[in-house]
Amino acid sequence: MVWKETTQLNCGHATNLINSMNKYFVVCQYFVRGNFGGAEDYEKQVGQPLVNVNSCVPDSQNEDKSEVGDDKETDTQTDEESETLKSGCKTEGLTDWEEFVLEEHNKLRRQHADTPDLCYAESGDDVTFTAQSWAEELAATGMFRHSSGGKYGENIAYKSTSGVLPDRIAAYNISIHKLVRYVREFRALN
Repeated sequence: MVWKETTQLNCGHATNLINSMNKYFVVCQYFVRGNFGGAEDYEKQVGQPLVNVNSCVPDSQNEDKSEVGDDKETDTQTDEESETLKSGCKTEGLTDWEEFVLEEHNKLRRQHADTPDLCYAESGDDVTFTAQSWAEELAATGMFRHSSGGKYGENIAYKSTSGVLPDRIAAYNISIHKLVRYVREFRALN
């Protein structure tokens, strides 16, 4: 999410009623993959926070359940793949959802030193982003696991409630901000 060399983002979302619980799944995929290579790479690739680490995480007083998954990274990237995919960004025609998630991710990135904004990625000849179809799969099955085989990093999160599910933007914010809190706690432990 805040890995400096990551340049592209693609996200999907889906909802379902599972075991009397409304669940909202969010899947975000990132290219260039990050969060691998050990503590030295982590310190190099994740800029120091520029603001209070809790300032962008809303306090939640409800008893709804939200979970996050660890970052999942797959095979290493080649320089050729990186160059090819720099042009894989949507430059116009973003949906309201795409604009929203892109801006929310970039707000978080701007809170870290030397971390450039992302662009919203689209699939091309060299990589196929599966965020939307994977979110739909998670919602259909109720499973909470990472996809496999992509050339991207991936974060997954969900919001669950026995009440009325918030609209997708509110549910996204709760899910992603739980992930941000998780990432910050991970950083504090290392």
